[in-house]
Amino acid sequence: MRNNEFVDEGLIREVVGCLNESRTLLRDSKIDEQSSREQLAHRELEEMRASCAEVISTNRGGDKGMHGFLGERAECYLNNAIAIVTGDNPIYFLCDNNGMTDYYYGDLPIQQKACKTGGFCGLNHIKEHADRYPKYNGIYQIPLDIYSEYRRLLNVPREEVNRLSSRDKKNWFELEEFRNKYPNIVIEPMIVNYSDIQKNNIYLTIGRYEDKISSISNERCLQIERKYRPSVKDGVQVATAAGVISAGSSIWNYAVNQYKHGKLPWRYTKEDWMKLVEISFVSFSGGVVSGGCDYLNLNI
Repeated sequence: MRNNEFVDEGLIREVVGCLNESRTLLRDSKIDEQSSREQLAHRELEEMRASCAEVISTNRGGDKGMHGFLGERAECYLNNAIAIVTGDNPIYFLCDNNGMTDYYYGDLPIQQKACKTGGFCGLNHIKEHADRYPKYNGIYQIPLDIYSEYRRLLNVPREEVNRLSSRDKKNWFELEEFRNKYPNIVIEPMIVNYSDIQKNNIYLTIGRYEDKISSISNERCLQIERKYRPSVKDGVQVATAAGVISAGSSIWNYAVNQYKHGKLPWRYTKEDWMKLVEISFVSFSGGVVSGGCDYLNLNI
């Protein structure tokens, strides 16, 4: 007992050491968990690479349709990989059966139309699908860059149409006609651009996402390090905990000592209670100081 008779330095040191070790173990556990997520995400991309290789080797879809099958795989595998590395559930499911639904996002059916033919943003292909499958209750997705064009004209009000170029004006009226005829159709962007899902680019796309997965995981590990590194806030919490434990221990020791002399709490005198308050205050203060010093010694 170094500071005063009411502070058990050995107990305080042990408490601070345990709290410090718990913080370190929790940090290491979180980092290990993130590393496992990164490995699973990279495995997802390896599966995508193998699946795309099969599409290319079998020439599935031919020159005009192969990018569609590659696009379906990109949307599912890439989104799932991002979900895995960020701690979410991978909920994209590839159907791969040439049916009315290409893949699911959870319970939501999605039909992908990655086309630069078929009118403005490939809307004619969406029309054909909607007419062929009138009971289809999902959404449509188009490549990110094509969606940007779709969204740009979608946001142009009618009173500003005359300010558009002749090409944009033609596309605007085509889009307006489409929206009037198919008001319930929902179109959303894919995770990649049209060029990203071409035969000659798909492996480059996978490579970029491999780098992205590693970057996301590294950043999350740094966040974990920052969260669990020694700090003033953590030091105050540890010192306060040491003070509370020190006070509790001293109060208990005082009560036990009084009991040995035949005095129970309900028989305490005013002087006994004053002494107990003094012990509580002194032991708490001493515990805070000792705990804070031990925390600094362990982490500096």
